[in-house]
Amino acid sequence: MPNEFQFDGMDGFGHAGRPGGARGQPQARQPTTLYGPESPVKALSKKKFPGKDANNEWLVQFYEMDAPMAEFRGKYENVARDLNGKVRVGAVNCDKYAKLCRANGIDKFPTFAYIWEGQLTKFDGEVDEYQVYNFAIEKHIARLQRMRVSGEIEKLHAGNEAKLCNVGKHATAETSSLCAVFVLSGDKKKRKQEMKVAKEVAAKFRHSKSLSIAYVDWKTQQHPVRKLIETSVGHTQRQQQPGLLVIRTKRGKTRVGTHPLDADFTPDALSATMERAVGGDLSMSNVHGSVHFR
Repeated sequence: MPNEFQFDGMDGFGHAGRPGGARGQPQARQPTTLYGPESPVKALSKKKFPGKDANNEWLVQFYEMDAPMAEFRGKYENVARDLNGKVRVGAVNCDKYAKLCRANGIDKFPTFAYIWEGQLTKFDGEVDEYQVYNFAIEKHIARLQRMRVSGEIEKLHAGNEAKLCNVGKHATAETSSLCAVFVLSGDKKKRKQEMKVAKEVAAKFRHSKSLSIAYVDWKTQQHPVRKLIETSVGHTQRQQQPGLLVIRTKRGKTRVGTHPLDADFTPDALSATMERAVGGDLSMSNVHGSVHFR
């Protein structure tokens, strides 16, 4: 099997090579990342590095381009596959982005860190596939537990749409799901009060069997929201008012229902819609084409 990487006269497995290669052959070009576009691990730069407003939880590897890192690459990609749909997995080449690594307090390699809402927690353990995976999944589970205790509602986006609502490119046809999505205003001041109402309603139905509850806002998700509302009621909703969508998937088909557009966004009115959805009495329409959130 040919060696894929070469690092300063050494191949990706630590064996010395002749400077300049064979006569008449140019020296192999130094790679700029261990993880290409087809890898489940996202190559991160300063611009792509997850900040406090990032939708996803992240596990990030800070590394240097050397043989040991090349050898761990396959194991880290296994971690990324196992965390798919839960925690996004990325990596920073600290040879290329030294300032970014220093700014995050990285002083040894490799360093693994869990990042959520701009907070970075370093992994303190062996460079081992299973230990790194357990570190990330335990952080993920702890976050979900905190959300349940505090009554928080998870934000729906491309990274978790399959897990919460079984839609998007990672949806599974064999899985049935029922998902209630509160649609909040683009106005931040209004959204605060709307979220309070949504939490009150969510608390009543949090233990309903097979029901997932999430929220989106008009500003970031207006395209899929408009499509789903139009499918449900037969016309486009121009006004960006708060609402509730109910998405049901079964045998690979997606159906959608909605809180009446002329109804109030109040705990009582929303609870009535939720009761119909859970009881199977809410009018639902077939969705043609895929549903994908940003």
